[in-house]
Amino acid sequence: MSVAFSESQSVQMLVPYLRLARTEGIGSVSFRRLLERYQTPQATLEQLPFFKQKQFRIPSEAAIIKEIEGTFALSGKFLIWGQPGYPAALAGLPDAPSILTILGDATLLHKKMIAIVVHEMLRHMVCV
Repeated sequence: MSVAFSESQSVQMLVPYLRLARTEGIGSVSFRRLLERYQTPQATLEQLPFFKQKQFRIPSEAAIIKEIEGTFALSGKFLIWGQPGYPAALAGLPDAPSILTILGDATLLHKKMIAIVVHEMLRHMVCV
């Protein structure tokens, strides 16, 4: 059985992870490296203002709570890199997505599969 962050878990537990992942200037590789360095998303967020070489725009807690509640309203779940339930096939990638927001059966993510993923910036190049 897959473990995912859902309504049964604390919204407050999710907020720092999503604030970090949604911070402008933090990509999936930076997300991973910062968590490895500072251990928790909250500790990482507290360190960002001290980075002199880059200014980060951290989303408000209210904006993130709205995203979480909207996802839960659709029966959605969050899978976070480094946390139980995150698909092993993705976790091993050097640029694995920081957070997966999913609708549906999260256990399917642990089965063998093939996927074609198109980044939204490239969608105009794909013929369906």
